[in-house]
Amino acid sequence: MKCWEVGTLLIRVIVLGNESIENRKRYTFNIKVKHSQRHRKRWITWMADMMDMTVMENRYMVMRGLKNMNNMGLIRIIKSAKKNPDFLRGDDVGFTIAPLINGSARMGKIELPIQLLLSDEDKKVKSIRQKMNKLNEQRKQIQAELTAKYEKEVNINDKVIIISDTEGNKGFNGLVAQNIAQKFQRPTFIVREFNGMMAGSGRSFGGINTQELLEPLDYVKTQGHAQSHGIDFPADKLNDLRDYLNKNMPDLKSKEPIVMYDFEIEADKAYDYTEDIDAFNYITGQGFPKVAVRINDVMVEGRRVMGERKNTIKFTTISGESNLELIKFMVDEEYMSHIGFFDTVSAVGVLSMNVFYNFATKVTTRTPQLNITDIQ
Repeated sequence: MKCWEVGTLLIRVIVLGNESIENRKRYTFNIKVKHSQRHRKRWITWMADMMDMTVMENRYMVMRGLKNMNNMGLIRIIKSAKKNPDFLRGDDVGFTIAPLINGSARMGKIELPIQLLLSDEDKKVKSIRQKMNKLNEQRKQIQAELTAKYEKEVNINDKVIIISDTEGNKGFNGLVAQNIAQKFQRPTFIVREFNGMMAGSGRSFGGINTQELLEPLDYVKTQGHAQSHGIDFPADKLNDLRDYLNKNMPDLKSKEPIVMYDFEIEADKAYDYTEDIDAFNYITGQGFPKVAVRINDVMVEGRRVMGERKNTIKFTTISGESNLELIKFMVDEEYMSHIGFFDTVSAVGVLSMNVFYNFATKVTTRTPQLNITDIQ
């Protein structure tokens, strides 16, 4: 059973309320930035490359980019994802724009997103976007195949998983490492040997700073973030590295998992709170996490398995006029299958307004949706 605790740090930010928000606004608009063509598209990389979102200049550039979406290629990507370009959020970069661009790069077709961003011919842009969509679907299939392949090589006794492969595409190392780390609930590295050196990418789990964990080893080099980074070491040190990690990796099973949230709301009030929470979560990222809420006594009306790969679960609820939905991405189709109709649950997660814009009818549907962190 996970332990749910109220996060005091973010609560202090919220309690400071209008004063801190006004200070942020005042500081933001006093920043003097020389706008250039170079900056107009760079805001995408601020969001996609985990730049520090507590830095006001970064927040300002992202805000300006979201409010001035006039690149035809980006608009095509947004519309193909059934998003309204007039109501973009920081998440739309991380979950809609960046994956499509990165997918083409991982498939060896980096020229496609470049052409997409530089073209102002709608017909040409539409054709390029369709090619990128197909490539991204191929990328998902390759990622799934590699994940299934590497899962068979996992030694369940290792505290940190290291998979060595000579055939896989190195552009998939981080993505597949993330899949395996989540499934086996421990840090994972995917590496390849070249000229006597092992090189690859890793993803951590459970808040473990793997860069810090590896710091005492003079034969290991890392580059990136605390829990998501590249790794290099001599191939003949692979077994030494495994031994070191098994001896020094903290035992995650001995720690009671803690799920943090910032405040509690009632299910029938979800719609009322969502607008304010969405405003606070408009630009989030590295160093500036989203507000998490706890919703108690939610009565489940139905459960659906969604997605082409059946890895998304959605619960509809009986929640008055709120029409609250609970959703969990990237899970097995059996996730919480024991929850039945009219069961009452409590859930922690990020509450946002799911906005669906029908371009044919010009009708926008707005439904409060909790992206589940944990449910009991």
